[in-house]
Amino acid sequence: MQILLSKEFLGTERDFIIDGEQGKWAAGAERVNYTFGDPTAVSAIEPLLYLYNLDTPTLVPEKYIKAMNLCYDGDVPWRYSMPKKEYITRFKKLVQDVSMLQDTVGRNQYSNFFLESNSVFAKLCNSHVDRGMISQLNSKNDAAALRSLEKMAKDSILPIPTYSRTATKTGRLTITAGPQLLTLKKDFRKVFKSSFQSGQLYEIDFISLEPRVALSVGGSTPENDDVYSHFIEENEISITRDTAKLAVLCALYGAGSSRLDAVLRKDNKNINARDLLSRVSSFFGIPALASVLRQQAPSGYITSFFGRPINIDDGRQNVLVNNFIQSTAADLALLGFSKLADIFPDGCKPVFIIHDALIIDVHPDVLQQVKDLTKSGFFHEQLGYFPLQFKRLK
Repeated sequence: MQILLSKEFLGTERDFIIDGEQGKWAAGAERVNYTFGDPTAVSAIEPLLYLYNLDTPTLVPEKYIKAMNLCYDGDVPWRYSMPKKEYITRFKKLVQDVSMLQDTVGRNQYSNFFLESNSVFAKLCNSHVDRGMISQLNSKNDAAALRSLEKMAKDSILPIPTYSRTATKTGRLTITAGPQLLTLKKDFRKVFKSSFQSGQLYEIDFISLEPRVALSVGGSTPENDDVYSHFIEENEISITRDTAKLAVLCALYGAGSSRLDAVLRKDNKNINARDLLSRVSSFFGIPALASVLRQQAPSGYITSFFGRPINIDDGRQNVLVNNFIQSTAADLALLGFSKLADIFPDGCKPVFIIHDALIIDVHPDVLQQVKDLTKSGFFHEQLGYFPLQFKRLK
């Protein structure tokens, strides 16, 4: 396992590579497992250190950083800005500390998965916007989000967002820099345009991802794409799909059953909410999953299906189950998008991610090819089949 210490972080002319107990100055662009010194890099090891509750080694004392921030703009050449003896001592300590982290990170099963699913971010391209549309919408809405987009757009091109997978405990994405697309109103998405002549933006999203994750973890995979209709058919219950969906969401997320009871009474159904929720819970394997999570909870954290540690701040069963499902689903979506991005043809560019949806910019010549790629959904060797929906971005 190799870790590259970035030259910007070190304040040197070259990167430094740690390989086991050995170290060397990089001769050029070299492929490594992880990087250290740029937490936003796709291969950064810092997010994993945070997840594993490990201290992040430091090089430069805070007093020097504060001083240089006052008088220096850009990457500081720390090798020449600190007392030579102190720099060398701290550099050796840094290399030693980072080297010691290799075994811990390498042993954890989640590390390789995190790196593999993180690769989708390296494939994202700049998105394009219609500045005239932004101005038109802003004149009607006076929205801070639109003003922010207009300010960021250079020649109608937006910077690629910087995503974080550690700002939330389950790994649900946040954006730490760049356009705040995760919180942008759907009505405002019309400001985005294709970079191709006659091209269009499309959305690829997972269908009922979290319920399907729960079902798959419980050992079942529905044959059709509609998990709610599948539940009705398998249990031979005379309820509508909307009622089944409400029951599933109540069972998975611990929502109150009063609304479900009211719906069932209105529909004159001879099954009450308590019995229906019991069937949903059993069908999705919630009791078995909850039992496993309760056994993990005394350690202070539970782990997702992929091994991501999730700190516990509420030990109620429905919260543990919800955290497990949300974390597993968030990671599964990124893995699926990474795999898809690997096989996109030229003329199809992923531009941003909105949780379990990937927004792509598609040239008309490859539209049908991209559609065909999504028809078969995403298959995970352990969790099985997950259907995808392909539609024009609105």
